[in-house]
Amino acid sequence: PEVRFLLEAVETLLARRAARGAGSSLGWRQLDPQWVEHLAARFCASSFGDPLFARRLAPLLASSTPVPIRLALFRTLSEEYGLHLFPCHQAAHLPAFLQPHGEKSILLLRAYVDSLASGMADRAIHACSLPALIAVHHVATFIFPSPITAIASSAFVEGSKMDSISTDEDTAVEVERDSFIRSLLLGSSAFALQVVVCYVPQQDVTSFRLTSDKSSDEFNELKFASLNRVCSGNPSFLSKVALIKSKCEAQV
Repeated sequence: PEVRFLLEAVETLLARRAARGAGSSLGWRQLDPQWVEHLAARFCASSFGDPLFARRLAPLLASSTPVPIRLALFRTLSEEYGLHLFPCHQAAHLPAFLQPHGEKSILLLRAYVDSLASGMADRAIHACSLPALIAVHHVATFIFPSPITAIASSAFVEGSKMDSISTDEDTAVEVERDSFIRSLLLGSSAFALQVVVCYVPQQDVTSFRLTSDKSSDEFNELKFASLNRVCSGNPSFLSKVALIKSKCEAQV
């Protein structure tokens, strides 16, 4: 009964938003992030991975949804160990969740990195759940920007530590990238770091790539050069990077 009540509440809110127009943010303003946290907590505790419930929550993770709502939902799912309860979304719908040029909110990126580094997302990565895909995609495309996915530094301002217009934005972006790499190296999940390093955006995502894309050897070398630079000679970090590189380069 409780799950049915929550589903009806979500349906009502989404219908209200649709009535106000898909391009309007007024409907989303009706949502309180704390209410979203409660809804996510009940999903983790009561839904047992019910696909209907997950489909009703999924729009709250879309890139068009305001950051506070996405942040509240993802953090609660991660902290309540419910990320794996989401199924992987249909490929046709993924563009609504995966920003091709990268996530612009540093707050969301930090939440994704924290979840990946802590190991809380490992089970969800194995299941290729939608929240795990969102986290891996945006962390990977931010830390290792290709010419296609590189984030324009002028757009990287939301939630950052830049104090004035005169701040060197490219430097600020680089500092955040190094900070995220360091967090992943310090984290308890080498598996998550391997997935981030080997991640390649795919049209039909049913599982995460765990080996390097042989067609992008030059890009892969740049990735490991960045990792080794952040290691700063730390033997523990270097050995972890070497192990990940050997796994990524292994033939399957």
